[in-house]
Amino acid sequence: MALLSLTLVRVGLRLGMGWLCSRGYGRRQVIWVGSWSVLAEVLERLQRSPQLGFQVVAWAGVEQGSFEEDPPSQNGDPCQDSYPVLNTARPTSDGVKSAARTPPGTLSRLCSQPEPSWSALERLDLAHLIAYLQAHPEVQEVWFGQPELATAPLLLSLQALSVQVRLVPDILSFLTVNFSLQSLDGIPLLTLRQPPLRYAHNRFLKRAVDILGASLGLILLSPLFLIIALLVACSSPGPILYWQERVSLDGRRFWIAKFRTMRVDAEAAGQPGWTRPGDPRRTKIGAFLRRTNLDELPQLWNVLKGEMSLVGPRPERPYFVEQFSQEIPKYPDRHLVKSGLTGWAQIHGLRGDTSIARRTQYDLYYVQNWSLWLDLRILAITFWQGIRGQLSGY
Repeated sequence: MALLSLTLVRVGLRLGMGWLCSRGYGRRQVIWVGSWSVLAEVLERLQRSPQLGFQVVAWAGVEQGSFEEDPPSQNGDPCQDSYPVLNTARPTSDGVKSAARTPPGTLSRLCSQPEPSWSALERLDLAHLIAYLQAHPEVQEVWFGQPELATAPLLLSLQALSVQVRLVPDILSFLTVNFSLQSLDGIPLLTLRQPPLRYAHNRFLKRAVDILGASLGLILLSPLFLIIALLVACSSPGPILYWQERVSLDGRRFWIAKFRTMRVDAEAAGQPGWTRPGDPRRTKIGAFLRRTNLDELPQLWNVLKGEMSLVGPRPERPYFVEQFSQEIPKYPDRHLVKSGLTGWAQIHGLRGDTSIARRTQYDLYYVQNWSLWLDLRILAITFWQGIRGQLSGY
């Protein structure tokens, strides 16, 4: 009873405090010191997690006009210039479950969600930081995005004002590594590590779950497989299954299996095609299979063979992998893990006509933060969304 009570109280307190902070109660005001390029990423993540309770109110540099780079002024949007990325649709299967796409080489904005306005941040000279804090006692923290600016005299002055100091090392480019904080007799050590699935025991655990899940799925869904196969065979001439080359772990290519949903001549021109709403190339049963995602069930065989996993970034065609790798930063790091039937990006609605760049962010988060619990959570949410009809495609 004591264990259960303590657990419930802690969970309740954490959720309650997060709810209050997301509505502005107890929010801690922060001054950022350092490069604006790192600040742009920090602001975006704070906006996604208002329950953390932090608000950046001012931005300080060495002196007025001496910043390494000036922030973008177009509409006060820090993402327009600092994060050029594709805003394309995801290619899938015989065609693509998506509509419009950006032409090759065209870059567009990363931030699909509204970002905090840069005009709301007060700009300071670092030399005036202490005076500003003395005049604004409501500011409780100073974050250094450039640790070299945290000089000993400045830190002593901040301690005298009882201001919380935090260092934000510029390691955001290492998105696909984990890190741990250790102490060497009082000396802090920030240790960068490989993604969790680069360790053999984690790969073994994930593979065991894949074999168990794929085997049960193929056995339990075998009657449904037979019914779908008959419907596909009767819908139009051609094979029942559609095979297409995709890219998975470490860039290895494999042939993915799907129930055929289009006419045999859907890509007669020889170039990868893109599916659009109401695409005339689809068969009648094909439109239903795409809408319910039942066309992807044969990929359980790919999982059983070890070419895919139940959970992971969705596999792409080599043509698009090469294109996106050149135009989206760290896109190839998605292939540090096996591709999956479902993934972290998919359960967050990043399917169909959504940004490839935003999807890549979620895929990299999965690569960096993998755990067995995260896989089980993604599978449970996917199952629930499927019951509610939230996994529709076209």
